[in-house]
Amino acid sequence: MKKLIILLCFCSFAGYAQKKTTVGKFTITGTLTGRDTGRVVLGYYNKNSKWTERTASLQQGKFSFDGVIDGVTFAKISGSSKSANINDPNVAPIFIEPNVLTVNLVENDFKHAVISGSDAQHSLDSLNVLVEDTYKELAPFDKQYSLLKLAYSNGDKSPAVLHSLQAMQLKIKPYLERVDMVYYHYVRTHPRDYLSAGIMNYYMVLSRIPFASATMLYDNLDAGVRSSVMGKEVYTKLQAIEENNRRPAPAVATISMTAPAFTKNDINGLSISLADYKGKKYVLLDFWATWCGPCKAFTPHLNEIYAKYAPKGLEVISISHDRNAAEWIAGVKEEKMDKWRNIYTGFDKTQNEIARQYGIEAIPTVILIDMDGKIVGRYVGTAVDGDIPQLKQQLAKLLK
Repeated sequence: MKKLIILLCFCSFAGYAQKKTTVGKFTITGTLTGRDTGRVVLGYYNKNSKWTERTASLQQGKFSFDGVIDGVTFAKISGSSKSANINDPNVAPIFIEPNVLTVNLVENDFKHAVISGSDAQHSLDSLNVLVEDTYKELAPFDKQYSLLKLAYSNGDKSPAVLHSLQAMQLKIKPYLERVDMVYYHYVRTHPRDYLSAGIMNYYMVLSRIPFASATMLYDNLDAGVRSSVMGKEVYTKLQAIEENNRRPAPAVATISMTAPAFTKNDINGLSISLADYKGKKYVLLDFWATWCGPCKAFTPHLNEIYAKYAPKGLEVISISHDRNAAEWIAGVKEEKMDKWRNIYTGFDKTQNEIARQYGIEAIPTVILIDMDGKIVGRYVGTAVDGDIPQLKQQLAKLLK
């Protein structure tokens, strides 16, 4: 019954985000309570649909921005954040539009920003009220999860901590699904609201909405909403996924096959090509990401492998699927992976050609290539599925 009440509440604020999409100037004047100096960063899609980031210095807790946008636009405002992650307490997604806006922030609580001058943001604020109870129920589990993540980042990478993290993720998942249901329902029932396109874009960035569902929701949007900046962003993402689905799937790089070639710049800006190692070294490709718990649980073993076998002719190339380069760079340092080569391919599967070539469907995946350029080992879920012994045994045989 509680869910039904939540869904019926949508009628109370329908129609706020109905302004015509027009190119125009926006100005933001803001205050930040709890910090007087430093900076605030505003990221947004400009009038040319390009993601832009602007920085404003705090003067006695006050800041300002201005720019030109094409109608209602998704933006992100951040302060003294430790990462670009949307869950950081000093990062908040907001919606702006060509108008005079005010933004009042509180240090370490950007999620409760008070914003005026944006009808879309007004709708979003009303929408967020509907999920407050769910987030309150989630809070104790989220706190435990945060403490476990802190212990992990501080060096406790024991199996007990890893398993607790995974168990907590399973507990958290149903609450997030309840939240998602509320936002998806809004999109379905408000096809004329520009906010609906913004919500869709946000969920597609997170890869948390199935392609079929996204297509159905997009087709249901009003023509004016589809032609807005956010509507165009959703269309671009749908087209990229559709194009990727039409492309013939490459043959999965299996044992005995020649390893697909690639050339990419590494973390230091130096070019790295798989062909450089043919006839010279064995190569271990490590597909991973900082957000992947099993991947991070494997890195101590990877450090051990590298220390033992690098002198005997092994090169390791870690290939990151992180959501942004900043998190990747920090993760390489934190996990002590900077002894070997590291490259970044990004989170978007449709743009990740190396992952396509190697048929990577899950991480961690580790692929061993011999000096002839042939794949001689492929291990999926190395840290949790018992593959570590087999990998070490094979390395012991090949690199005596």
